[in-house]
Amino acid sequence: MKKYYQFGICKLLSIGVLIVVLGTTSTAVFTAEYEVFVETDQAYYYPGETVYATGELRRDGEGVPGGYCPKALDPLGEEYWDPGTCYGSDPDGTFSFDFDITPGSMLGIYTVCVHGYIDSWEGWGNVTFEVVAEEVIVEAYGPYEGNAGEPIQFTGDATGGKPEYQWSWDFGDGIGSSTDQNPEYSYTSGGEYTATLTVTDGGGTIGFDTADVTVIGMDNTPPTTPIIDGPLEGQIGEEYDYTFVSDDLEGDEVYYWVEWFEGCPGVNWQGPYPAGEEVTFSNVWPDRGTYTIKCKAKDVHEAESEWGELTVTMPHSDEVEEDNTFFFGLFPHESNGHLTYWSFGWKTVPSGQVTGYIGKFIIFGCVQ
Repeated sequence: MKKYYQFGICKLLSIGVLIVVLGTTSTAVFTAEYEVFVETDQAYYYPGETVYATGELRRDGEGVPGGYCPKALDPLGEEYWDPGTCYGSDPDGTFSFDFDITPGSMLGIYTVCVHGYIDSWEGWGNVTFEVVAEEVIVEAYGPYEGNAGEPIQFTGDATGGKPEYQWSWDFGDGIGSSTDQNPEYSYTSGGEYTATLTVTDGGGTIGFDTADVTVIGMDNTPPTTPIIDGPLEGQIGEEYDYTFVSDDLEGDEVYYWVEWFEGCPGVNWQGPYPAGEEVTFSNVWPDRGTYTIKCKAKDVHEAESEWGELTVTMPHSDEVEEDNTFFFGLFPHESNGHLTYWSFGWKTVPSGQVTGYIGKFIIFGCVQ
């Protein structure tokens, strides 16, 4: 695609009108319209390429002989190329010249200026072109996700190089492809795919990018019910480790939701973790009792498992001497997303007088 501008930064006047007066006693007036036309063989160039320019000196739309002086300006408007001389056009008014875009030249918009002379008229013609990097940067965006049998919208983009771009998508399933920039595509089965976008610019330079695609199969199954393993009994105020494991038939990563007792507050999904690998979480119980640990798992497609359960008891606490009484109180306090309890105790003798004070700090909370 060629660009042609009659007016530009070379000089404002590129089309002129010449008025001629004949005779001494009577006046005859005629006008002529002049112009300098110039164009380049390309609109975009890489550094190291040669610019080939052609043009014509015209009077009333027809080519006429004359003189021309070419030069080129860089994107900053500074002189880039100037042969330092003027030339005569061919008898039909046409002319041509060329110059090189040297390696390392500034990227951006350049202007070719031609100062033309026809009869006693002179004016300017100019045309612009762009110097671009010889590199095509491609963006395939993603990741993408969808269901098997349903269309997924893909988006592609490219910068650098020479427009116009040619687009080529390979959707990674050995079946689908597209030459659209932003195509839709439906996968026939679930799985993990890699889509590749290849872009070829107007100069033959190639660039590419890839994007991950997750397709949920119509037969996707949730993870297996988590298996919980760890101590079945223990002492209050002590921290105990428990392992949790769930598998996934499609090999998807899994998340875990753990409740250490009924109504456990502040629970969030933990993960993702590799399916089939044990994950360890810890907890402290503040009081005697029987507790049911519950856990469920979900895959990356939000399919949830059944609940897994393990019952544990915390039968003992700090021992006190015989004949003494022990008053135990729990005062909840929010701290760092867990329930924090301060435990206070008083030891008394038979007379009922308080002889001592015991303070204890217990962390009691849920997996977050």
